[in-house]
Order: sequence, then structure tokens, then C-alpha cells
Amino acid sequence: MDPNLLEHPKIIRLIARYGEPGFVALYRVWSHAAKFNPLGRFDGVTSKELGMIARSPGKPEKFIQFLIETRLLDLDGETVIVHGWTERQPFIATAEERATRNRQAAIARWGRSDSGGLRTPDNAAISACDRDADARASAMHDASAPHTKRNARTNERSNDRTIGITRHPKSKKQGTELPHDLALTEADRSFFANHFPDGRIETEFEKFRAHHQSKGTISKDWSASWRTWAINAQGFFKERNVNAKPQAPRAIPPTMAELVASRGRAS
Repeated sequence: MDPNLLEHPKIIRLIARYGEPGFVALYRVWSHAAKFNPLGRFDGVTSKELGMIARSPGKPEKFIQFLIETRLLDLDGETVIVHGWTERQPFIATAEERATRNRQAAIARWGRSDSGGLRTPDNAAISACDRDADARASAMHDASAPHTKRNARTNERSNDRTIGITRHPKSKKQGTELPHDLALTEADRSFFANHFPDGRIETEFEKFRAHHQSKGTISKDWSASWRTWAINAQGFFKERNVNAKPQAPRAIPPTMAELVASRGRAS
């Protein structure tokens, strides 16, 4: 649409006479022509019918007559046509012509059998198609060079579909909940023997079991999860011992005999 359309003298006259509803009605005429009358001709449609299509303000016949008087519409005999339609809307006006030209090109390229059906393409046609496909693939490759890896994966999947190959996704190991029979091994005890006080490793293992059972944790390797827990606990235990403040020795309260003796010396 022309950005200066509303400043056109004809549109100014239309809005001055019928207001904005008049412009909307004119737009409905153009829209109807684009959808159903690509040549801009309303063959067999009377002025009253066209005015009703436009939902014109006022009487339909007078509204269409005003559009004809202002040269927004024209008359070709008794047929109403949109003024300057083929010049201003060439793509819509030539839609049928392009469709016919494309059908003729398809017939010329692929040929037809005597029965009217499409004939199997010969070797020359196949070669031409192959050359076109190679040219399009080369152009697409040059345009998408920064994304070569992604395009390669896409082309691989496309080729698989073409030749009927089905690629199954790589299987992933599924996690499980904590096994009830998971227990400390001798390797665990020997590894952590020099890092935890006596009995500490059993306590940490029970804390590990209780924590993950209460959370319903899923793990792919519970042995590795337990080793990670133990190593973290070892570091926390060392840090806590380093940062602990030394406590002063507690004073032992005197016995009754000592209190009596001290009072006797005082007297």
C-alpha cells in the first residue's frame, strides 16, 4: 500500500463525503477484487451488490456511483472495474497468467502420455534434475558455511531418510535408587582408615544411606556417589578440627575435706 494514499485527492474527497467508513468500504472493494476478481473486474455484479459487498455507508448504488465519479472505480460497458488495477497490482493481476505459464513449463519438461497422465522422465530429464539439485545444494552450502557441522548432521539425517536407514539413539545408562544391599567394602575401609577416627567411616556411611533414602535420590553409580560423599566428609572433618579453638582445662571443685582443712588454716 502507498504510504501517501490517505493524502491522495480522491481519498480526501471520499473521506470528506463519507468519513472513514467510506474509506473502509473502498478497501473492502479492493480486498474482494484481490481474492475473487484478480483482474479487477466485477463481471455480473451490479452496483447495488458491489455496494453491499463493501458495506457502504448510505445507499449502496449511490456510494458506488460516487466512486465511479471520483475515478476510484471505472465502467467498462456495464461492468465495474477497479481504476488502474493492473498497473498498481500487477502481481495479483497476472496470477492466472503465471499459473498457466508454470503448467506449460511443467508439461514441456516432463511430457505427458497419450492418456493424459504424467510420463516417467527420461535420462535427459533426470540428468537435468540432478544438475539443478547439485547447483541448489552448492548454493546452500556456500550460504551456510559458518554452520557446516550443523548442516552436515542435517544432511546425514536427510540421506538416512532417503535410503531408508533408521538410526537409533545412543543408549544412556538409567539411574537407580539406593540399593538396600549396598554395604562398605574392604577397599573402602582400607582407603579411609588413615583419614577418619575409629568408627567414623561407619557413621558417615549410615548418614549417606539415610540421606539418599529419604530424598529418593537417583544415581547411575552408587559406589562413585559414596566415594564422593566420603571425600567431602573427610575435608569437612579436617577443616572443623583445624578451626576448632582450644578449650581451657576445667577446674575440679574441691572436696569437703579440702574445704574443712582450708577453713581451719584460715582460723
